Amino acid sequence: MSKAKIYYFTLQDEQTKEEKLEWFEQTRLEQVNFEHVAPDKKHNWVNLTDNDFDDFLPLIDKQGKAGKSQEAVFRLFSSGVKTQRDEWVYDFSKDALIERMKYFVEIYSIS
Repeated sequence: MSKAKIYYFTLQDEQTKEEKLEWFEQTRLEQVNFEHVAPDKKHNWVNLTDNDFDDFLPLIDKQGKAGKSQEAVFRLFSSGVKTQRDEWVYDFSKDALIERMKYFVEIYSIS
């Protein structure tokens, strides 16, 4: 399988909607000066910038968590406590939520 080639073109951000639509009406595809872009190592190709962000020491790294790399400040991390009970603890009605919480506490107190 061959790799796809990515060609990119953008109009100026400062242009109004009307100006951009007018440009589209008046410009043929053959007239567009597309730029060939290559994705970075994380497969990003929109808003490519020349920066050294990837050269910095990361705070966390999945490879470090797995013990395969020492290249991160923290080796242990998680997304925190997850109850997977959003439908139990959120409601548009305060009264319904209070009743649900009372029931929830009662059920878990029995366990």
